[in-house]
Amino acid sequence: MNSGDAVYIFNMPQPQTELSEICSEVEHIAELEPEIIKLIAQDQEYHAKEEKKLRILDEQWKQTKLTPFPELELFQETKIEAEKLILQQGKKKMAPQIVLLFLILRGYIGGFKAKATQTLIKESITIHCFLQRNCVAMPGWSTISDNVNQVSHETRSYIMDAQLRMALGEGLDDLKELTIDSTAVSGNVSWPTDSGIMLQLVERIWRLGQKLEPFSIRNIAPKRFISIIKNLKSYHKSICMLAGKKNSRKKIKRLYGKALKEAQSALNSFKKEMVQVNQAANMTDITPTKLLQRARMIEQMNNDVQSLSKVIAYCTDRIKRDIVKKAKEKIMSNSDKNAAFIQKGQREAVVGYKPQIGRSKKGFISCFNVPEGNAADSGQFELMVDQHIRRTEIIPNIVSVDDGYASADGKLKVEEKGVKTVSISGAKGKKITPAEDWESDLFREARDNRSSVESLMFTIKHNHNFGRVMRRGIIAVRAELLEKVLAYNFCRLIETRKRKAESPSDSEVQFSAA
Repeated sequence: MNSGDAVYIFNMPQPQTELSEICSEVEHIAELEPEIIKLIAQDQEYHAKEEKKLRILDEQWKQTKLTPFPELELFQETKIEAEKLILQQGKKKMAPQIVLLFLILRGYIGGFKAKATQTLIKESITIHCFLQRNCVAMPGWSTISDNVNQVSHETRSYIMDAQLRMALGEGLDDLKELTIDSTAVSGNVSWPTDSGIMLQLVERIWRLGQKLEPFSIRNIAPKRFISIIKNLKSYHKSICMLAGKKNSRKKIKRLYGKALKEAQSALNSFKKEMVQVNQAANMTDITPTKLLQRARMIEQMNNDVQSLSKVIAYCTDRIKRDIVKKAKEKIMSNSDKNAAFIQKGQREAVVGYKPQIGRSKKGFISCFNVPEGNAADSGQFELMVDQHIRRTEIIPNIVSVDDGYASADGKLKVEEKGVKTVSISGAKGKKITPAEDWESDLFREARDNRSSVESLMFTIKHNHNFGRVMRRGIIAVRAELLEKVLAYNFCRLIETRKRKAESPSDSEVQFSAA
């Protein structure tokens, strides 16, 4: 294929697919809501100034280490405020509209590290056409990730507000009905076992302890940690192999006894080592950039030592005293400390998160939240209604939830906001709802319509991989799931607009009836 053929391919008409429609929606919302572009640019500038601040602090540190000439004044450090810095011409930033596109694409097709995602983007004529229209070449993957990650939660939230304004402005939904439900989302973690958690903690403390020398601290010394890790791996593997087998309880307990002995030995040594590490950190002077990196590393090591002590304590109680702690009192994951044990009804339990989702009558997500831990639905009821009102500036006429949200106090507070009908399904909801309301046609219809939120859950989980997150930590998980919500809402705008165009207008229906 010659170069002329390549040019011809990229000048082909843009295919009419959902992806091309989403790209068009991105351009449309950027034109309709220029504040989005402004906010993304501000996020980029904030991060650039923070990076510049660190560079200046590093340079100041170097200046203080120089021996001054007798005739010259001593160098004086000055306080640096990132927001007051002026950025000079440097590396060209990615255009905000391109950042917006890739932000939505990440929510639509997945993370940029996945090979399938990279292949799809590279070979997509639609995406190349979008970039061509904006006179931009395809950026590198690290550039894309860095810029998309710079977008703040507030900016993502503003984009969602703008989507709802579009739906309202085009008459696609009046946003006067709200159905709220929660769902279980698997975290990017393995299923927790005490032996596995102890092994991972010991491995990580040891691994980080071997990276201290570049930060002017002696590495953790005892070589016997290697032997401890080897033994813990062996015991953990044997425990996993025996799990669920007949008459394996005594064998597992015996193996846990050996594993606990190794873990306790490691903990005792780590405590002594960390005393020296913390003392050395207070006595050594390094550049501000390295100081920040070292502080994070040592904080992680100190936290892991505390976590190891906690796991050994409750594992010992379980094995030797048959005392079992509740899931919320245990460490569910070393890679994601915010992940919690989630059990939704009779469904399979997961270790992850329980996001709250509010659906409008036409299927738009009008409120969304990811609380920490396995938060009770009843405590999220008022918060979700408040968010819907704040985002849409509309008090819904009807709010429908299941009995997990049942709370007389919560129901009263929602009604005091001006919501005329608060429908809570199930036995708990029936208890706190007046009999005449419960049996009324309006409440019956609200309970029947509540099942519509299940179709939303199915769609967003199967079409947008909402059932499992790839990022870790509550902040990153909120960002990932909100991006998927934004992608879903764009798809909903496209679909609802098509249905509206295909359905006859009221005047046509009246004319036909006459």
